[in-house]
Amino acid sequence: MSAVMLSIGEIAQATGVSRRMLRHWEDAGLLEPAYVDPGTGYRRYAASQTGRVLPSRRSASSGSGSQTLRPC
Repeated sequence: MSAVMLSIGEIAQATGVSRRMLRHWEDAGLLEPAYVDPGTGYRRYAASQTGRVLPSRRSASSGSGSQTLRPC
């Protein structure tokens, strides 16, 4: 059985975090997609990564900034 994969839009909607912020976290090395399609560049995230995004969202909204996050 394969793992459930979410598009960047699906993980953004599920967590309330914008696609732009997810891309920013990726650029900063804080959140890596589980898979990036080599032909299209589309990002796919494992459903289990929503748990990683939610604590990140809380940190960002509390004003502590992304520098308190650890790379995954």
